[in-house]
Amino acid sequence: LWVEGDTILQKLDLSCGNIAHYAGRILFLHHLFGNPSAYHMNKVDNVFLIPGDDVMKRFAAPERYARWHSTVFEAMVSPNPYHIASLNGAYEGVRDAPKGTNASNVYVIDSLAVPTGKTVCFRRAVIPGFFKGRFFVDDYEYPIAAQRYESVLPDAPLVPLDSLRYRSRIHSVLYGSPTLFPMKKKFIYIDRGSNSGSRRAMSEDSKQVLLAMLRHEIEAENFELEVLQFDGMDFKEQHKTVRSIAGMISVHGANEVNSFFMTPFSVLIELFPYKFDHPMYVNGGNSGLKYYRHELVSGTEFPDFGGFGDAETCIFKSHECKVHYRDSKLILTEPDVSAIRTHLQNALRFLSNHPSSPP
Repeated sequence: LWVEGDTILQKLDLSCGNIAHYAGRILFLHHLFGNPSAYHMNKVDNVFLIPGDDVMKRFAAPERYARWHSTVFEAMVSPNPYHIASLNGAYEGVRDAPKGTNASNVYVIDSLAVPTGKTVCFRRAVIPGFFKGRFFVDDYEYPIAAQRYESVLPDAPLVPLDSLRYRSRIHSVLYGSPTLFPMKKKFIYIDRGSNSGSRRAMSEDSKQVLLAMLRHEIEAENFELEVLQFDGMDFKEQHKTVRSIAGMISVHGANEVNSFFMTPFSVLIELFPYKFDHPMYVNGGNSGLKYYRHELVSGTEFPDFGGFGDAETCIFKSHECKVHYRDSKLILTEPDVSAIRTHLQNALRFLSNHPSSPP
């Protein structure tokens, strides 16, 4: 059974139930979908998305999972609708689809079942991997003809065109227009809670000291600070929360994936537990945000730390060591608060100097 034309064939593993891991794969698909000629395709005729059961339920019953996975994919393939079908059903749909149009056939495959004795073959298929430590490709990494989007300021990040295209697609799906919303003089702090069972939770005392400092610095520059959690919000509510904010402050975690919906040249300040670091959200996953990071200067060492020589080796070679540092509770000291204050002051200065800053 031959599937004709050029097909993007994307498999999603169990980890893609996590929105950050999912974004790393689905936005690679977005890159291919928007730049077919860079990968020797005339056009994308078909998209077959193959999720495992744990991810499939997020498409089959999106209302139970905040509609995050389904809306992100819907925007990526729009204006083409996607259909949930078995592999055989997708083959039948592609075979019967009208030829010669610019449309793509898009299927989310809920079963790999085909008629007994038959095999589905693809005339030509591109099988994407995933982005490690980012969500968008830099413009210089592949041949493009469009004008790049750059700031006149030397300390501003580059804004990949893929990130602008995706922002416009999301806005078109949610609001009926590709136009981005103007930046407002507002920061949000994403609260992970202080519960001892929460990963990377901040102690209540530390959180109150941090919030007092943040509010003082932010309000002194006539910005607003809101403290919130994304839990309980559906996708559109999450998007509306971040679409026009000037800055996000958060402990490292999957909720920061929403940063790539923020306005280009807005600010992300990321906080890490003691001796843990990860590049995933640098510049908002490479979406053109101004990025600042702080790793706590003190914390509890892994019990068998000495046998590895240093924390980097310990984290690389031992999963238990990685989990210890990655998920440890954050207890701020005065040097931490001082360093975060400096990052925030620099961020506010950047926003005030930037031509795209809020009035």
